[in-house]
Amino acid sequence: MKVRMGFISNSSSSSFIVGFPKVPKSIDELQEMLFGKEQVFPNPFYYPEHNGDTRSWPAYEIAEDVWNDMVKRGHRANNRMIIDELLQGWFDEFPEKEKTMSWEEYDDVITEAARKLWENRKGDFKDTKVFIFEYEDHTTKGSAMEHGDLFRRLPHIRVSKH
Repeated sequence: MKVRMGFISNSSSSSFIVGFPKVPKSIDELQEMLFGKEQVFPNPFYYPEHNGDTRSWPAYEIAEDVWNDMVKRGHRANNRMIIDELLQGWFDEFPEKEKTMSWEEYDDVITEAARKLWENRKGDFKDTKVFIFEYEDHTTKGSAMEHGDLFRRLPHIRVSKH
């Protein structure tokens, strides 16, 4: 059985397995991949009545954050890394535990579901360069990056770690 031993908080985070058509060579190129001609990334949680709430960020600023995460990671994801990432949280096809099932059996079911999800989605990532990112709701911007459909123009899988 896999047990998460890290710090647990009330914050949410999600990781994203993302396929890029190529490894971008600059922040400008990454911005184009993420946003096309859009110049802003809107805050999905903007409420005008909240003083100081940010309505949106320049698309370049968000692309720069993603670029820095890409550079920090330093390598593309392989099949093993992708399945391991799926096993760190919940994904759309996450199976429920049956009452008669032992935790060891359930672990095998979850592992198989992660493998099956990746096998079924692998075609969406054909001819792409896959990277893994993680964003959390510790800040307004982080929350927007986690929940604002940042990778909508690219094939991606969201892994919820709520």
